[in-house]
Amino acid sequence: MNIEEIITKIKELPEFVINKIVSILQEYDVELNQSETIIFEKCPKCGKEHPHIIKGGKTKSGKQMYRCKDCNARFISDYGFITFGSRLSKEAWNEAIKSTLEGEPLTFMANRCRVSRLSAFYMRHKIMVHLEKIESSVIIKDAAELDEKYVQKSHKGKHIDGVSPRKRGERASKRGLSKEKVCMLTALDREKSSFIRAYNMGKPSSLDVMNLSSHIDKETFLWTDGLASYNDLAAYLGSQKKELKSHMDYDKVNHLNTVNSFHSAIESWYLSMRGVASKYINRYCALFSIRWLIKGMSSSEALLKVRAMIKGIDMEHLTNSNMNKHSLFDAPNLRWSV
Repeated sequence: MNIEEIITKIKELPEFVINKIVSILQEYDVELNQSETIIFEKCPKCGKEHPHIIKGGKTKSGKQMYRCKDCNARFISDYGFITFGSRLSKEAWNEAIKSTLEGEPLTFMANRCRVSRLSAFYMRHKIMVHLEKIESSVIIKDAAELDEKYVQKSHKGKHIDGVSPRKRGERASKRGLSKEKVCMLTALDREKSSFIRAYNMGKPSSLDVMNLSSHIDKETFLWTDGLASYNDLAAYLGSQKKELKSHMDYDKVNHLNTVNSFHSAIESWYLSMRGVASKYINRYCALFSIRWLIKGMSSSEALLKVRAMIKGIDMEHLTNSNMNKHSLFDAPNLRWSV
């Protein structure tokens, strides 16, 4: 079908359909223009603010290079971007980010980006490593709800001799909380800022909970479920703490409804992904936080927000080999005995 035939077909559509098509095209145009915009507030080589940057030729793969006239160093146009070191286009990476945020299976993402399933796996994890870097600087202020979310440990994607695979929906061998559960400690305010991270297996100790201290501002008011492990954290922060041991203690102000809603969303996302390998759990924790933050945004709006957050992150160059070992969750009880 040629262009003239396509235009004729479009003209025959109802007005509201044409308006929707125009809206989608306008969103894509804004998204594309903003994702292509390059502003160097600092030289990525010498660090000088508001540097004098000029074009400096192109690489063999066709990427634009720039040169800083202050230090005379050259660098690729996407230096410091998630696309750095990749031969794939920015459009492919945009689709990869959208697919990751939407929680699509890897096969869907591979088809969407026109890459192999293995390449899609590495693209997704590179995105999540950057999201984890973003989450590492989150600070919860003024008031915070604290709670734990538990998922069963998993070696999904890896065959271990002597260890039977766990079928989807299969229960743990022990009832209740045990060392078979990965504990994801959660702190969040009621404005969508959140921090969630796994430090150990089973019920968290006071030492585990103290890891949250660098992500909660001093004297922040705390709502908890009554777990004694939060006492040392509250004392360290100089915070007032309200324990809510049951729903009977809830009122319009004192409740854990926000964190419970967050955990319900995580459970839904986790089930749709059919679980994740526990060694990567903190990468997915970062993804859960971002998905909570962008909840209600359009696909294009979410992409622009996440690209802006990722842009300029001080992240070492990640290759497929070193990313497999980068910042993995490796609690003693996570290891499988055979």
